[in-house]
Amino acid sequence: MNNLLWRLVSAFLLLPIIFFLGYLGGWALWSLILIFGAIALWELCRLLNLEKLDFIPVFFSFLLFLFNLRPEIYIPLEVALALSFLISAIYILAKGGPNRSIRVAVFLFAPIYLGFLLRFIYLLREGPKGFYLLTLFLLSTFANDTVAYFVGKYWGRVRIFPKISPGKTLEGTLASPIGGIIGAVVTALIFGQPLLKVIPLGILVSLFALLGDLFESVFKREAQKKDSSNLIPGHGGFLDRLDSLLFTAPLVYFYSVLFMI
Repeated sequence: MNNLLWRLVSAFLLLPIIFFLGYLGGWALWSLILIFGAIALWELCRLLNLEKLDFIPVFFSFLLFLFNLRPEIYIPLEVALALSFLISAIYILAKGGPNRSIRVAVFLFAPIYLGFLLRFIYLLREGPKGFYLLTLFLLSTFANDTVAYFVGKYWGRVRIFPKISPGKTLEGTLASPIGGIIGAVVTALIFGQPLLKVIPLGILVSLFALLGDLFESVFKREAQKKDSSNLIPGHGGFLDRLDSLLFTAPLVYFYSVLFMI
C-alpha cells in the first residue's frame, strides 16, 4: 500500500473518533487530549535524545497543565508551573550526569509546548459555541494542511525551507490559505454562522499552521529524522499531526474571544 493510500486510510479511521469525542466534550475530549499529547510527548523526548527514564518527570509536568482544565482535579496554572520546575530540579539533582543545564531546559519546555498549548483545544470546546469553534479550528487546520500537502506534492517546485523542512514548497505554502478559508467557510455554513469573520481567520490559520509545522521540523532535522515516529501510517507520528494544531488552537481561541463571541 503506497504512502498516499495509507494517509487516506489513517485519516478515515481517526477523524470520526476525533470529531465524536470532540462532540461529547468533557472527560471524553480531555482523555483524547491526554492520550494524543502523551504519545506526542514521548516522540518529542526521543527527538530531543532524552533517556527513557527522563520521560517520567516530563510526563508528570505535562499532566499538571491538563489538570488545570477539570474542576475535579483543578490545579492553577501558577501552581502547575511551579511544581513542574520543582519536579525538574529535584530529578536533575538526584540523577546527576552530564548536560544537566540542557536537560532541565528540555524538562521545562516539553510539558509547556504540549501541555499548555493543548489546553486551548479543550478551552475552545468548553466555551460558548464550543462545538462550532472546535469544528472550525479542526476543519480549517486540516483543510489548510491537506491543500498544502497535495499542491506541494504534485505541483511544488520551489523549496523555501530546505534546511528545516525539505518538503515545504512555495506553491503549497501559497495555496494553503485556500484550504484554511474553505474549511472555515464550510464550518460556518454548516452551523449557520456569519461568514465575514471566519475568512480572515482562515488566512491566519494558514500562517500559524505553517509556523507550528516549521517549529516541530527543527527538532526533526536536528535529530536527523523525517518523522517524529511511524505510529500513524502515511502521516508519521502524533507530534507530526499535532504540530500545526498546537499553534492554531490558541489562535482560534483568542480570535473567537475578541471577534466572534
